[in-house]
Amino acid sequence: NIIGDIVGFDFLSDEEIKKLSKTKNIFPPKNLGCYQIALASNGNIYGCCEGFDKLGIMNDSIPYLIDNLKKRIKGPCMGCSQTDFMCGLKNVYKQE
Repeated sequence: NIIGDIVGFDFLSDEEIKKLSKTKNIFPPKNLGCYQIALASNGNIYGCCEGFDKLGIMNDSIPYLIDNLKKRIKGPCMGCSQTDFMCGLKNVYKQE
């Protein structure tokens, strides 16, 4: 999710990102997919260790949390459960 410009610094173009993904190990990998449940110290449960939008809380049932995770990974962003985190790359890989 790239916003704005910084003088003297340039982001990779879509073509450069695609070329790198074919020749180097990059993050996020082309087929990201992040299938973990992370428990934060405040009792919130996230679908990613980088999560900021919780799946539920520690006292929720496992089936409830798994169901919420499954709904997220079927979303628009390469199997990522936190789509606002990495979704900027979805359109790059769609162009192939």
